[in-house]
Amino acid sequence: MLPCLFGILGCDNPVIEIPTGDRTFSCYVNGDLFLPRGNSGGVMPVGDGISILLGDDFYNFLAKDYRNYTIYFKINNPQLGSFNLEESDGLLPGSDNRDITHAIVRKNGVIYISKPGSGTITLDEYSEENRKGSFEFIVYRQDNPTKKLIITEGKFDD
Repeated sequence: MLPCLFGILGCDNPVIEIPTGDRTFSCYVNGDLFLPRGNSGGVMPVGDGISILLGDDFYNFLAKDYRNYTIYFKINNPQLGSFNLEESDGLLPGSDNRDITHAIVRKNGVIYISKPGSGTITLDEYSEENRKGSFEFIVYRQDNPTKKLIITEGKFDD
């Protein structure tokens, strides 16, 4: 099948431009594009569906669409480089006080957690002004680890 030429030919699946720049986040969840959306329903890059918490020894990033997904990751002792995920306990910000690098995805209220070796988060830029990176990982349903979500081509820039 030929690709859709939006605006020239009618098509059922228009190409969605993935936002880049400050306060952006994107990834694919089991092959479907995920872009955060806030309460206003607006799509990035307005930052409406993103929360960031930065401390001396941690970096938390949370993206949600207020419908289906919340994607959260924490990097312990952040610096430039790649970080391997450890086993999450499923606690989102506010309750998460463990000193580990991990990821959580909540899909329709069901929690999926990272396991040791299930993926990485990479910080390509890390300064007081900006943090930018990428990620890919698999998270496993907390109450049934045979079910999983595959997160690919993840990018963030705060």
